[in-house]
Formats: sequence, C-alpha cells, structure tokens
Amino acid sequence: MVLTYATVIVQVAFPFTLFNRRVKNVLLVLMIGEHAGIAILLGLPFFSMAMIAADAVFLPTVFLLWLGHKVSLGRQRLFTRTPDRLRLPGQRRAGSGDEEATRSGDGAGHTLVG
Repeated sequence: MVLTYATVIVQVAFPFTLFNRRVKNVLLVLMIGEHAGIAILLGLPFFSMAMIAADAVFLPTVFLLWLGHKVSLGRQRLFTRTPDRLRLPGQRRAGSGDEEATRSGDGAGHTLVG
C-alpha cells in the first residue's frame, strides 16, 4: 500500500518539478526505477519500456550525449575486429614436429580434417 501511494505521489508531483532541475532528476530516477520494478515484479516489460522511454525525454541533454557516446564506444569495441584484438593461431604444418598434423607418420603431408 505504501508503494502504491508513493508511486502516485511521484507521478503527480513530477510535472510540478520540471522547473527545478535537481528535484526533477531525482524524481526521474525514482520513476525509471519504479517502471523497471514493474517490468520485473509484475511481468509487464513492454509497458515499462514505453514508460521508461517517455521518462527519458526529460533526462538532461548532457547525460544523454554522454550515454550515447558510451554506447557507441561499446558497440565499436564489440563489433570491430582489429589485428590487435583478433589473434588466430597459425596453420600447423606437416614435418614441423607436430605429430597430430599428419595422418600417418611418414610425413606425406596429409592433414587430419574433422
């Protein structure tokens, strides 16, 4: 019951805090947390995602730019393959002392496949 009244108070008070930046940011954190809780506890993820997206409109521009930069860096690290990050083993050659590479011990150069 306390959470229900707290949710109603936060939702009703939010429009009156739009001109006070600090209180608005605190209420935004509370509202996003409430909607994340609704997604997990009540099993309403699509409603919660829509409400979090609507609440995100009121986030500070500096924070949104910072978050966008961090997301683009993460995406770049995840999907960029550079020679420094991608290290593949070299091909094994027959006759280099590697007994697993040949099918028979005669060194004919037949490699095992499969």
